[in-house]
Amino acid sequence: PLSWADLIEAAYRRRKDLGISQKSWSYACSLLGRTGAALCVILTEKGGERKQDPVKYPAAYFNGMLEKAKHSELHIHASVFGLLEKQKEQ
Repeated sequence: PLSWADLIEAAYRRRKDLGISQKSWSYACSLLGRTGAALCVILTEKGGERKQDPVKYPAAYFNGMLEKAKHSELHIHASVFGLLEKQKEQ
């Protein structure tokens, strides 16, 4: 069965394809924990798949999420639940 460790490892590997640096990943891990960093990678990738206003610069989007987190303005749970809701609608 899959575990959080599998999800984190997949996100860590995928971040390279999105142009997210090791430095940004490390900062995300220190700020949000490895699980939070992994969720931000997933949200970044899903943002690039949007039909309206897709993410064009994934690394910048990811770093923008970290900036919000730094100021306690990032609400990962709301973003994840929003994605789940959109999946239901499709």
